[in-house]
Amino acid sequence: MSVRTFFRAALRVHWGAEHLAAELDRCGSARPVLVCAPSVARDGTLIEFVARAAGRDLAGVISDVRPHSPIDTVLAAADELATADAVVVVGGGSAMVTARAANIVRAEGKDLAALATHRNDRGQLVSPRLNRPKLPMVVLPTTPTTAATKAGSAVTHTELSERIALFDPGTRARCVIVDPALMVGAPDTVVRDAAVNALVMAVEGLTTKRRNLFADAALGYAARHLPGRIRALADNPHDPDVRIELSVLALLVGDGTDSAGGGLTAALSHTIGHQVHVHNGVVDAIVLPHVLDLVIRRDPSAVSALKDVFGSVPASVAAEKLLADLSKPRRLSEIGVAPTDLTDLARAAMSDFASAGTTFRVNEHDLERVLESAL
Repeated sequence: MSVRTFFRAALRVHWGAEHLAAELDRCGSARPVLVCAPSVARDGTLIEFVARAAGRDLAGVISDVRPHSPIDTVLAAADELATADAVVVVGGGSAMVTARAANIVRAEGKDLAALATHRNDRGQLVSPRLNRPKLPMVVLPTTPTTAATKAGSAVTHTELSERIALFDPGTRARCVIVDPALMVGAPDTVVRDAAVNALVMAVEGLTTKRRNLFADAALGYAARHLPGRIRALADNPHDPDVRIELSVLALLVGDGTDSAGGGLTAALSHTIGHQVHVHNGVVDAIVLPHVLDLVIRRDPSAVSALKDVFGSVPASVAAEKLLADLSKPRRLSEIGVAPTDLTDLARAAMSDFASAGTTFRVNEHDLERVLESAL
């Protein structure tokens, strides 16, 4: 691999919620607001646990968090951030993305079209610079999400096939705090789907045009260890140690893909997930083998790093065998995708930033063929 310039954000991870008060002190926060998943809000003991760890009164609790971050929930959350001076997020990827997007809207305004990543006149995907100050954020995950370390967010609208993608390094978490007490309550299926999403992201991140030595180290380690931990979760779904191990591995994947970026699997799962209302991890597991088949045909050298994960077996074949063991269903038709949907889904996925992550140029026809093979 050639050495080239790449960027990697600093990452600070604490073990134990007792670090929350000191982190809020570092942020100069006296009135943090808590953004959390509905399951966290329903469990009053977790709210009390976090409030005690914060060591100060909360400015409020925002719990109207839904999968794929619908625009109405983001705008409502932004209004509720008005009196806060920091954001504490307790939950999975949806809570984190909703909080980041709301943080942007609070500072930059509600004209999301003007804030969103888009294609310029030359067909390049670009993200506007969002320079207004953002509230500092501290993240406490409850699932093995890769979202904890990211600076991107995306909101969805029922009338739009594309997500509205936003990118702002100012919304990146100041730190991530992992605590066993917060890991045991998430539903088993949510934890599994999030872990599968992390595994697929790790594998795809090893094939992108931005992959580099540091990303490869994190993603390769995670890709080799996540399958065993996902199987352990199936055997012991409430084991806090297994859930914590999965969450730490997901942090590695989030950090690695923050540098290496995503690819066509990510673009397609982002597009399909909110359309058919399923977890991105479910779509990821269906689509990845078919994307890898395209990658092998178009640029065989792009899968060279996967030999350390899959051995000598062709990556697309190995991925299908592995994911069939870890995730059901296995076809897009089983989650509600129809043949008549494929053209629109391919077109929408081309507007996703991850679609530009491959080592070769792709078009809507390429994506439609992938979808056809996965249907």
